[in-house]
Amino acid sequence: MSNVAEPSILTTRTPAVREYAQEYADFLYSSPTSYHCADQAGQMLAEGGFVEVDRREDWPTEPGRYFVVEDGALVAWVQFEGALGFVLTATHTDSPALKLKPLPQKTSSDGWGQIMVETYGGPLNNSWLDRTLRLAGAVVDWDGNRRLVCSDAIAFLPQLAPHLGREVNTKGLVLDPQKNMQPVWTIGDDRDLMGLVARMAGFESAEEIAASELFLVPAQPPEIFGVDDQFLMSGRQDNLSSVFAGLHALTSITGSGGEELLDRDAWAGGRIPVLALFDHEEIGSGTPTGARGPLLEEVMRRICLASGIYGDGRDQTRANSVLLSADAAHSVNPGYEDKHGPKERPVMGGGPVLKVDADQSYATSLEGVATWRKACRNADVPSQVFVSHSSMRPGSTVGPLLATRLGIQTVDVGIPILAMHSTRETCHVLDPVYLARAIAAFWVG
Repeated sequence: MSNVAEPSILTTRTPAVREYAQEYADFLYSSPTSYHCADQAGQMLAEGGFVEVDRREDWPTEPGRYFVVEDGALVAWVQFEGALGFVLTATHTDSPALKLKPLPQKTSSDGWGQIMVETYGGPLNNSWLDRTLRLAGAVVDWDGNRRLVCSDAIAFLPQLAPHLGREVNTKGLVLDPQKNMQPVWTIGDDRDLMGLVARMAGFESAEEIAASELFLVPAQPPEIFGVDDQFLMSGRQDNLSSVFAGLHALTSITGSGGEELLDRDAWAGGRIPVLALFDHEEIGSGTPTGARGPLLEEVMRRICLASGIYGDGRDQTRANSVLLSADAAHSVNPGYEDKHGPKERPVMGGGPVLKVDADQSYATSLEGVATWRKACRNADVPSQVFVSHSSMRPGSTVGPLLATRLGIQTVDVGIPILAMHSTRETCHVLDPVYLARAIAAFWVG
């Protein structure tokens, strides 16, 4: 299992690569929160011929292409008769952010209007400084109707000048989340923040809002740059890089809408292709729309029932399934080369990364590795390997949670990026394309 990427015919000048990069950048900017991401994903799927299903209503029994949205999560699948199992790709829609508190306004003694926030999901705190921020999220009216909101740049977190903190460059920057991470949004007036939110949502006043979940996120758009436009820099690439790759793969291979797509022989081992986009991975996944919740298992059960698979047949179907867990990986950072092991050193542009961990922080199984390598071979996609430095513990993904919950063979993968959890993460434009092609090959076998 070599870590050396094989040559590929793709280059940054390839039209398909440039088109993908721009579409991906647009998706990133249009998806400032998990709510917006699920909404954008639903629109992409609907345009590709998928039909939305309501969990509160009868489940479809006819072969077809379907998806269900639950807040910031989404599950999509192709349903057909005689399914022998599932071939699943799972990822997550959330990223580190600044989440507004229930009483989000404060005015300092000097007249600064501040937005009171909590840090969500372990952000790289210093990356939020001196960066314009926009407000985005969802509000619900008294009838239970939800509306999405997103502002232009309205806030920022000013950094302390070195003249007033001269040790910043010698002893490092330490930010107290309560004291130093409360953004400024106005000075010298008493503007009503929730009134602004209400107007963005199309309400006349804040009294029409029964509930809200709001975040501050970077306002700067994604940027494609570098020699031959090699790089793409943006927030939320962990993990919209995997979300968009999954959506792009699924809509690409089902775009024709032909009846052959509803035949089990069109898919890997006669197994139903499923794309699961979970929320709340960055805070442990322990929510109804997270990977620890019941959403995916419910969808799988209801698909089985709709296909006439009952009792032990459901267990047999699940045992014949395989899961690809896709989440961003760490590229070697040239300023911190010692943070990686001497052999497994993923680099951007070298293809998606297979993640392995002895303690199962990544749920890569033996069969999962073989399935992934076969998909990469069939798609002519180079692949790399990541194993954490032996003195460090890696992060984790939805993979181990789902593998434990569902008891199916799993493999963890993702594109290599720099500055994970920063407001400006960077990838190479080739890697998302490689990942999308590998996911498509994983589904079709």
